[in-house]
Amino acid sequence: GTLRTHCAAFTCMKHAAAAAARDGGALRCLTFEITSTLVCMSVPLGRVYGEAVRHYKLPCPDDDAMKAAFKSAYGKTNAELPNFGAASLANEREWWRAMIRSTLDQAGCTEALDDETFPLVFQRIYSSFASPDVWAPCPEGASAMRHAKERGLVVSTE
Repeated sequence: GTLRTHCAAFTCMKHAAAAAARDGGALRCLTFEITSTLVCMSVPLGRVYGEAVRHYKLPCPDDDAMKAAFKSAYGKTNAELPNFGAASLANEREWWRAMIRSTLDQAGCTEALDDETFPLVFQRIYSSFASPDVWAPCPEGASAMRHAKERGLVVSTE
């Protein structure tokens, strides 16, 4: 059978194992969404965007407004370019370029969108998410991976 579950990592694994047992098979593979399952942001998302804009002394809404703009832009960008633009863009970076532009636009950061400034703001935001400074292990993810290992599944963090 098909398992369609959206839940916390640890609970999800328990459901997956139970579904596999019900279907007469053993759980052979389990995948995790990395963001907010295995690693969580240690710095608020709105702050990362806001600090990038404020670094260039540009006007910017507060961090909560920036986060709201991100959520709205994410829905729009994902609808227009699903799967990080896999079918229509050269690479995932181009998807993030569209996503960050949309976020800044929806947040009203128009000065950050001009042709000279946007590449700088984009790179600052994009690089921030490549840095370990904004990420931390999620406790639930570590617990789920430990549980998987105890059940005999191969677990790797590399």
